[in-house]
Amino acid sequence: MGSAAGSFESALFRTSIRDEIRSASSRTITGLAKEEAQALALILSASNPMIAVLGLQKAAVQTRAKLTESLPDKTRHHCVDTMKRFALVNEEPAQNPRARALAKAIQARTIARLRFATKSEQTIHPDALRKDVMEWSVHDAVTNTWISESMWGRLNMSGVRFEREST
Repeated sequence: MGSAAGSFESALFRTSIRDEIRSASSRTITGLAKEEAQALALILSASNPMIAVLGLQKAAVQTRAKLTESLPDKTRHHCVDTMKRFALVNEEPAQNPRARALAKAIQARTIARLRFATKSEQTIHPDALRKDVMEWSVHDAVTNTWISESMWGRLNMSGVRFEREST
């Protein structure tokens, strides 16, 4: 019975998120309180290792400028002021070629092999990548597990594509 209730709650949550997205997409960013504008500024200016891994640094800068410029005058003023007063130093994160290769495999939906050419080689269907404070992890769609970077070993990217299972 708990499982049915969980399924109902999950479906209800997905429906409410979908309704919120529909509602949000029909309005513009107006009426943000000063604190909300400040939070938005920090979000827009924060360094994000995923942007670097995907090679989207230039697009991120352009997007931040476009979003900031599109804000109403008062909100834009709060954002720009916050970005100036609380500047985050966006030092170029160390490039991680293995994380970048897995990010490309995720985008292309191609199979990857971890610990390539060893007795413990593992074939995965990478569908998500995350970065915590210490290291990267890749999610395998087949086993529904996260595999930390320390377990990746040598990588081999396949040209074989896989389809995501519908949810």
